[in-house]
Amino acid sequence: MENRFRHAWDREYTRKGRIFGRLTQDYPEILPGERFLDVGCGDCRAFRALGLAGGTGLSAISVGLDHSRPALSICRPLVSRMDNMHVVCADATLMPFPDETFDTVFLIHVLGHALLDDRKRMVREAARVVRRDGRIYVRVFSLSDFRAGEGIEVEEGTYIRKTGICTHFFSPGEIRDLFSPNEPVFLDTASWTMGTGNKKLYREEIHGMFLAGKRK
Repeated sequence: MENRFRHAWDREYTRKGRIFGRLTQDYPEILPGERFLDVGCGDCRAFRALGLAGGTGLSAISVGLDHSRPALSICRPLVSRMDNMHVVCADATLMPFPDETFDTVFLIHVLGHALLDDRKRMVREAARVVRRDGRIYVRVFSLSDFRAGEGIEVEEGTYIRKTGICTHFFSPGEIRDLFSPNEPVFLDTASWTMGTGNKKLYREEIHGMFLAGKRK
């Protein structure tokens, strides 16, 4: 991933600490004994939402990967007391894991923060490190989200805002093409509004799950 985006994330985590306060509760279930990878784990939002860092005794072997050391410094106190949880500082376009290491891979709002070539590399790496017929779960912002079009456009549908972080906004067809030939289990949109009074802001995400295809 480009250094300018990595540095932008480092600045944000160093300045703000935990960036993501809202915990999404509708992640797929992680079963006991599964090997689970959260790509672009950031401040471990998925781990916290799933209860993996809450001392629940869930026996999943869980790994969070992120390129931002300041982000992982926030994660480490959460996972340090759990023997089956680890965080790794690495680039999502070149993951330091053997083929078919994991049963499930999450790509939660990470693809949208990369340019097209890196998005393609991330998907290839996710399909490589998950077992054959393993699950890849993706979540991105859609073209209908109110923020689409804000900032400086650097690629079609990709904008850099004042933070220096880029965000790409997707169509369902684009996600389907990006993950081909991996088989979609589902591909849906979820929308909601935020704001108070007369000002309502429309938010929309695309959620999908794919089964990893055969190796070449």
